Amino acid sequence: MSGRRVKAASTAPRATGVRLPALLVIQGSADPLVAPSNGAEAARSWAESEGAKPSPARTVQRGARYAMKVTDYRAPGRLVATLCEVIGLGHAWSGGAASQSYSDPKGPDASRMIWSFMAKQFNTAQV
Repeated sequence: MSGRRVKAASTAPRATGVRLPALLVIQGSADPLVAPSNGAEAARSWAESEGAKPSPARTVQRGARYAMKVTDYRAPGRLVATLCEVIGLGHAWSGGAASQSYSDPKGPDASRMIWSFMAKQFNTAQV
């Protein structure tokens, strides 16, 4: 997980017309256990398998929390993957309670980000 190269899962055959669900990757830029490049490669491979292209990265910061570099990968008419690189986050749950192990309250709230991401996917699917 610290940068070893493995064969991408995107090369596995899929049934014709089957689309992968949208993917959200939240990766800390200061993670000493999981190389930040792993998160970027996961999003890129997922997107590539769906023919999606990256949009320009944007920086998002809310209050005093760590900033994020966010890259969306889109195919025509849909979001395929989102990579959120949290600047300064180590190997911890982003936005978690300070009293908990492996939790960093200075990070953006990962639970809220995941909930929002999934809600958008279900809302889009119903339209």
